[in-house]
Amino acid sequence: MAPVEKDCPRNTEQYPNEAFPNAEAIYSCQFVVQDNGNTGYPVIIRLGRPGPLGSGAFGLIHYTVDHNVSDEMVAAVIANNAAGLRRRDGRYVYGLRGVAFGETIYTVEVIVDRSKSVDGHDFGVVTAYCLGPTVCPEGLEESMRALYVR
Repeated sequence: MAPVEKDCPRNTEQYPNEAFPNAEAIYSCQFVVQDNGNTGYPVIIRLGRPGPLGSGAFGLIHYTVDHNVSDEMVAAVIANNAAGLRRRDGRYVYGLRGVAFGETIYTVEVIVDRSKSVDGHDFGVVTAYCLGPTVCPEGLEESMRALYVR
């Protein structure tokens, strides 16, 4: 199923703003994707920040810079799951298998935090990465695009 990006909740796209004058720009919503074939739970993707593991890194900048995962891959993983699986730490994991270079199977996982952020909406995507190597290999996105992103 091809993912469909949805609009961000009102007043969440550009921080700081009048509604949230103390919110940092890193919490700005970039887009929303719904699980369960674009009809289920809405998952927010925020701008975020890069950094080493355990540094408070999160969001779009973290998964693209630190793990070589694209927005398209994150959206495809979320849209092609009926729902995330709740982990012991309360976060949700979404996963999708892809083929890289026509042979090796990788699993891309997206970790979502549904606790509330500074704006009262879900925190959203914390990170996304490949299992095995945490930096996804070149070519994986093309394989996933052939299967899920049209």
